[in-house]
Amino acid sequence: MIMINFHWMAKGNYSKEELLSLMDTIDPYKYKSILLPFQTFKNEPLISASFLANHYKDIKFMVAIRPYTISALHLAMAAKTFYDLYG
Repeated sequence: MIMINFHWMAKGNYSKEELLSLMDTIDPYKYKSILLPFQTFKNEPLISASFLANHYKDIKFMVAIRPYTISALHLAMAAKTFYDLYG
């Protein structure tokens, strides 16, 4: 049997209400992952992903960050902190 994995790209401002509404909408369809792109003037996607990961265990959360928007050192520090806190 062939299984197709579906992935969703989040849009909006990543407010708590928007994120929870998005999850309520797509959760029944069993998407494999959600991509949160890093965009100026939006809530921080790493923190948003960690909030969602704490509430939804059956879906992966990916963050897309353009190389010029954040330094590699800061991103490594954030990734290490999230790994230390959440595993």
